[in-house]
Amino acid sequence: MYKVLCGSILAVVLTSLCGCSPSADTLVQRRIDQLNELADAMESGAEKAKLEELGERVQETTKAVEALELSDAEKKRLAKKYGTQAAKAAARVAKAGMSELQDKMKGMISKMPAMPKGMPSLP
Repeated sequence: MYKVLCGSILAVVLTSLCGCSPSADTLVQRRIDQLNELADAMESGAEKAKLEELGERVQETTKAVEALELSDAEKKRLAKKYGTQAAKAAARVAKAGMSELQDKMKGMISKMPAMPKGMPSLP
């Protein structure tokens, strides 16, 4: 799960730096759509297999963008055009990942045994 989250965030950063040709625009928009789909799945508690599948799609799109070997000017243009959308999608994925982590931590804490009598408690 954390590999998917980290890979997705890295992919957004890489994608927001790429593009000029129509295929680059298409790929970047696809990446944003895929990240939003991943965030939706994470927020709805989708199964691990589904999340991994979505993460793999995001990685495949990243590789396709990288294969275009775009110029710095093309990367800047695309970052300007899609930067805000890409950042919002990445933030949703990160937030969904953090929510999942918090839920797991709460579950772990609730299963911890109580402190023995006479032990100091936290304020």
